[in-house]
Amino acid sequence: MAEIKFGDITFVIPTNHKYVKTLESIPKESPYFVIREGTRGEARNIGARLAKTEYICFCDDDIEFTEIFLKYVLSLSNERTIVGLQAYYPSPLLLSRCMFLKKSIWNDVGELLPVQHGEESEFLIRALEKDYKLVGIPRESVIHIEHPVSKYKKEYLNLLWLIKLHPKFLMRIIKTVLFKMKHSSYEDNKFLPTK
Repeated sequence: MAEIKFGDITFVIPTNHKYVKTLESIPKESPYFVIREGTRGEARNIGARLAKTEYICFCDDDIEFTEIFLKYVLSLSNERTIVGLQAYYPSPLLLSRCMFLKKSIWNDVGELLPVQHGEESEFLIRALEKDYKLVGIPRESVIHIEHPVSKYKKEYLNLLWLIKLHPKFLMRIIKTVLFKMKHSSYEDNKFLPTK
């Protein structure tokens, strides 16, 4: 596979904030779109449609990352892989805080749903159903500077919505949790309190 260059990536950043911290980390060779209209799902779709590059990177507006991080992400990428920050345990999915993929994957899987929360999870479930691979890297790989008033407190509603749209997803989560429980080491837990 040919080496991916920074100029081959379009960064897509949905926001309703005036100041976009993420722009400070984007390489100067990379095109980007800051989309201030619609939901996060709609904004990401607008940016992906506008992108003329072979790769796209969906980013939130409040992260910092280094070129070393970006080169590592590129080294993990291929035609069948979506690379992103690991979701919260035990989810097998990724966070759209920073999610990198070939534009052809977005074309094949289809647009993100036009919702404000959970759009990346639903997109990734469809990607898994088409046998794309998700590669998670630690969330700590980027610096996340949260907005003071943008906390979303009803994550459980996203889970119910996703299960309604993709009932097989529930079984996948259960299997993932059981697998991780079965393969966790007693040694890893020896320092846990017994009472």
